[in-house]
Amino acid sequence: APASFQVRRQGLVAAKAKRQPLIDAVGSVAYALYMMAWFAFIPIDVFRLRLLPPPSAAVSVLGAAAAIAGVIVAHVAIAQNRYAAPTIHDQRSEGQRVIDTGLYGVVRHPFYAGMLLVYAGAALWLGSYAALIGAAGFLVMTLARIVIEEAYLRQTLPAYAGYARRVRGRLIPYLL
Repeated sequence: APASFQVRRQGLVAAKAKRQPLIDAVGSVAYALYMMAWFAFIPIDVFRLRLLPPPSAAVSVLGAAAAIAGVIVAHVAIAQNRYAAPTIHDQRSEGQRVIDTGLYGVVRHPFYAGMLLVYAGAALWLGSYAALIGAAGFLVMTLARIVIEEAYLRQTLPAYAGYARRVRGRLIPYLL
């Protein structure tokens, strides 16, 4: 699905004509900065700070499995939804519609769910419980983004409200 992956190549801030909400542009930049700081923190913690004892080998292997599973989920979600852009913006001119099949028939934001698995898994895989605690920041920012994104989708795609009623889970089926 090359078109699905092509839309992911745009930057964190959409062109003005695409009408990206300012809060999304600011939030996307903040998220990217947090991600860079978080990734830089992991080796500092593992090799210098050692804030918490390292995970066991078994926990690290589980972390690796979670990270790999998260990458797979995120890539499948992108392949299934060619409108899964890194920014919230008006895509009606490209024929945007609600995608409600595949992973999107199970949860409304499978890409975000996959990425949260990647962050948690990578922290364990790379040996830092402190980074796992720091990954909670990604959860907070992701939940905030979901609120903003869903408000925008309800406004621009009339079918989204019905989809949200049918598919209850945002990240985890029937729970969250």
